[in-house]
Amino acid sequence: MSLKYWRRRMRLLSSKDFKDHDVDPTLPPFDMLLRVAEVAARIHDQEKKGKKQKKSNKKEDKPNMRSKRSKLDMPTLPNLPPDLPEEFKNRIEAMGGTQVILVIQKALYDTDLKTNNSRLSMPLRQINGDFLRENERQSLAQQNEMKVRFIEPSCKVKNMILRQWDMPKESGKTCSTYVLRTYWNKVSQENGLRPKDVVQVWSFRIGREQNLCLAFVVVNRCGATIEGGNSSQLGRDGDVLGV
Repeated sequence: MSLKYWRRRMRLLSSKDFKDHDVDPTLPPFDMLLRVAEVAARIHDQEKKGKKQKKSNKKEDKPNMRSKRSKLDMPTLPNLPPDLPEEFKNRIEAMGGTQVILVIQKALYDTDLKTNNSRLSMPLRQINGDFLRENERQSLAQQNEMKVRFIEPSCKVKNMILRQWDMPKESGKTCSTYVLRTYWNKVSQENGLRPKDVVQVWSFRIGREQNLCLAFVVVNRCGATIEGGNSSQLGRDGDVLGV
């Protein structure tokens, strides 16, 4: 079919079209393009269905939507996340750390802070995967645990456990996420973490074996607007990630 045909049947998307859709503004360009295409296709199908119902003079029934986990009115994350604070740079340097990489920037949810969950989640689709080596990635995929040194917001250092969780969906697909466990409840309580806090996880390597370590930074408290900050050079040029 001709381009003119599709132009008569398609319209440009606006910010209103994304109001009821979960679109993360910090996704990489290619992932964002896929997400926008998915939203456009969904809207097109809904409009097409609405026209058919109108022609048939049938009352529009509300779809029986499966209830989803309610999300907070989370803060908007910047496209260019702030740089690693100086106190963390100094702490990492004192530990002999190298290869510093921003793994993820996200706003904390209630589920991240529930004591019975006792974990911080980092969905695989939202992280910079370059922080892991291939053998580490495969080991985690096989449900093996990885012990990592962890710098908490107060700059104290603890040992944490990094794992991969694979959660099946109703569609038959699997949603995978990395989780930090062991002392997470203590870290969240001692550092006063709350829902809507904007946080970052950074990775670095230490020692002759180049062992993986992580640093946890609170960027802003309770969803306050992020101001200033410089972009960080990640593993791939222009690859800035977040939740």
